Parts: sequence; C-alpha cells; structure tokens
Amino acid sequence: AFANKDYEKAAELSNDDMRKGAALFRAKKYDQAASYFQKVTSSEGYYNLGNALAQAGKISQAIAAYENALKADSSHADAKFN
Repeated sequence: AFANKDYEKAAELSNDDMRKGAALFRAKKYDQAASYFQKVTSSEGYYNLGNALAQAGKISQAIAAYENALKADSSHADAKFN
C-alpha cells in the first residue's frame, strides 16, 4: 500500500509505530503521525516526531522533540540542522 502511495491504508495495515507514523505523515495527517512517533523512543523516532509537530504548526513541541533526538544521538545531523 505504501509503494502505491495509499498511505492511509499502509498505516492501517502496519503493526509498527514508526511505519504507521511515516505513512500518516505522508498522508499529511501530522497529529496522528505524531501520536505514533511519540511511542518510538529512538533518535529517529524523536526526529520524526519533531517533523510531524512542525508540520502541524506546533513549533515549540517540535523543538523539544529535536532536542530529545540529539540527546539520544548527539551526531544526528538532521536534528542538528532543524
């Protein structure tokens, strides 16, 4: 479903929080994506959470998520950039 750009269906079919979040992000359902990324406690999960929150207009929360990504992995280049 993801490969066919049916992102909502991909999110529905996935059992993985990171994949669900990524599919919902692609579907522009940023608040829903953030709810799944919050469950992924890795630098990549926090980074994706920051991106979803930023797209949802929640800038201060996005900054906090990027800071958490850097705490988990201080070399995360994309988090540093954001």
